[in-house]
Amino acid sequence: MLGGIFLTAAGDPDSLGKRLWLTQSAVQIIKEHIFFGVGFGNYLITQSRFSIPYPYFFLQPVHNIFLLAIAELGVPFFLIMAYLIRSGLKTLRTPEVRNILLIIILFTGMFDHYWLTLQQNMLLIPVVFGLLQHEKV
Repeated sequence: MLGGIFLTAAGDPDSLGKRLWLTQSAVQIIKEHIFFGVGFGNYLITQSRFSIPYPYFFLQPVHNIFLLAIAELGVPFFLIMAYLIRSGLKTLRTPEVRNILLIIILFTGMFDHYWLTLQQNMLLIPVVFGLLQHEKV
């Protein structure tokens, strides 16, 4: 019964077009603010200056955590942050679990922004990595 619900559910026919537009606007923001970014939490304010090609209000962050982070931080600070994260990940005691978790976060981060914009995910990341520091995990 549930399969029928999901198989017949209509998605947004403009979904791919919206994601492409979001990516294009993120790249434009990065080009305009390559060194210092637009600042934490200022992405949507900056993006709102672009004309929206849809007949209705549509304001979302780019669905890619890397583009979003570069747009908000700028390239130099993004590289510093990436280096610090990488250095911290090297200290985890269970490299197999760490690698699987990292792959999951990086892969899903290429298609959505929730690792950086959803409070639950921002709280989940340090909890998971803290648990990975424990020897029995």
